[in-house]
Amino acid sequence: MNYMLESLLRSIDSVLGLANLPTALWLLYVMAFFLIFTIIAEFLKKPNPLPHKVNKKQLSFLLVLFSLGFNSFFSLLAFIVSYMNGYYYNFQVVLALIAQLILSLALSMLWNTSTHDKRTEFAKRFLVHLSAITIIFIVSARWIIRGVDAEETSSDTLNIYYNSYFRYSMHAGWYDLAPVDSIIKVILLRVGGNNDPFSPLESFLISFMSGLFLYILVYAYVKSKLSINHLLPLIPAILTIYPYAFLPGAYATPTNIAVALALASLILFLLSDQNRSKTSLITLNVLFITSLLAHPFSLSVLIFVAICLFAKYVNGLLGMHDFLFFLSASILWLIKTMYTATIYGIAGIWNNVINGIFQVSERESIIAFRNVGYFEMPKIPLASFSASLGIIGGIAIVISLLMLKDRPITPRWLGLSIILFTGFTGLSSLLAALGGQSRYIMVPFASLFSLVILFYGEIRNISPTLKALITIAAILTMLSPNFMPDQYPFYMSAKISDRTMFEISSSLFEKLDPTFVVDRFQGTSNMKLYIEQQSEFIRNMGESGLIVDKLILSGVIKARSYWDFVGRGPFDYIEGGQEYSTFSIIWDSGLVKVLAS
Repeated sequence: MNYMLESLLRSIDSVLGLANLPTALWLLYVMAFFLIFTIIAEFLKKPNPLPHKVNKKQLSFLLVLFSLGFNSFFSLLAFIVSYMNGYYYNFQVVLALIAQLILSLALSMLWNTSTHDKRTEFAKRFLVHLSAITIIFIVSARWIIRGVDAEETSSDTLNIYYNSYFRYSMHAGWYDLAPVDSIIKVILLRVGGNNDPFSPLESFLISFMSGLFLYILVYAYVKSKLSINHLLPLIPAILTIYPYAFLPGAYATPTNIAVALALASLILFLLSDQNRSKTSLITLNVLFITSLLAHPFSLSVLIFVAICLFAKYVNGLLGMHDFLFFLSASILWLIKTMYTATIYGIAGIWNNVINGIFQVSERESIIAFRNVGYFEMPKIPLASFSASLGIIGGIAIVISLLMLKDRPITPRWLGLSIILFTGFTGLSSLLAALGGQSRYIMVPFASLFSLVILFYGEIRNISPTLKALITIAAILTMLSPNFMPDQYPFYMSAKISDRTMFEISSSLFEKLDPTFVVDRFQGTSNMKLYIEQQSEFIRNMGESGLIVDKLILSGVIKARSYWDFVGRGPFDYIEGGQEYSTFSIIWDSGLVKVLAS
């Protein structure tokens, strides 16, 4: 496979002299750059509390508008070509998506151009929706292009599908109450008459509908605020501002459901600020409960709501409905935490962070990535991990300085919420970077960066320069392996299995001797089997789902979860320090080799 994007980015690194720059230093440089330019741009902009209509540049506006529509169709065409040529996104898909963000930025700059034509206004709204839906579709359609869904969550799908009941999660203990994504998928399988629990279509539908649902709510929120109407074309960029934000991970269930519903409850909470009722309180709690069942990441919403309520309390604006929502949501979260293994998961992450911090002096780099491949990635996409932190940090500093100067900030509690949340996020990201747990700590909070930007837009009109910085941060995310894993050679969770690798893996499991599997699981086998993939075609092979399907549910091994097979499963992977010549090849498909020792 030709990694064109990675090759291009490495060439740029060499030309700019970035290749040998230490990772931690580069991330600090990027964060400082975005922070400084955000502050300068916001203090030097011309005062303009509300955007006004302009009649100039109508030709430029129409050109950008219809270019955006054309590019949306080109993006879909590039996706179709990728689908027909193989199980990966090609370089043209990357370029098409980046072009969409750039055109969306240009349209945002010209958003208030007055055309006095209802058909043009309709076309403007339609093409903005088309562009956003195209991006959501292409990200979610990773399931379709792979041709199979055989990831970790497949374990619960298989369990529910075959047994028609659910006692506990075969995926992880914090899903014991109800694995929402697997339940939804099984319902879709039954309704559609699909007999394949590894089918990718239902997973695509779940991901796409989650993304579409959240987009509609964010759009409704932005549209309801006159001061941020001009950000409507930039919603996809705002939701893509960090590699762990919602849109880059929209394909991943169950986190996409949890994040979408958690943000939905938060947005509705903000939208109903002036009209609180028992019905709205029930709706908010239903959304939050579903998010809570899907994944413990909903804790981030509780923290954000707590920050907002504290800011309201300081400004004497705390209402009873605000407090009741927070109280009920907190009680629900505690019940879930006590009933399931969530507390053990949190404790495990916390212990890893503390241990990682104490090991800083023993490491070559201050930053600790869970995936060592990130240390070797080009510096340009690596910048995506600190660019947005510089943006929200700059926004917080701007608000802080305005408050110190007693400048009018309306509503004031929004400004205080931005400062408190940014401080909390900054501390969390520092701990995550030192402790090597960025994925687990930043995923819940990165999606909330979008609300910081929207809050700031309500307080002060966002400058064109800040819009450009937000778009650049989103483009850097699109260049990262989190968004485009097919363009990078190293192994990572985003490289979900494809039909070819799954079929190879499935055939390997069918060839296994049950006696060997039992002996290996019990630690009495003297033989080990190793899997080696070709470096240019590294993929997950769907082992999690296949272990549950072929070994647990079939009765070969009595185990609670595929996690019980860690270190004693039928296959191991060759590590860098092992001598290749000591192994004998017993099976070779051309893409995958099985070796024995």
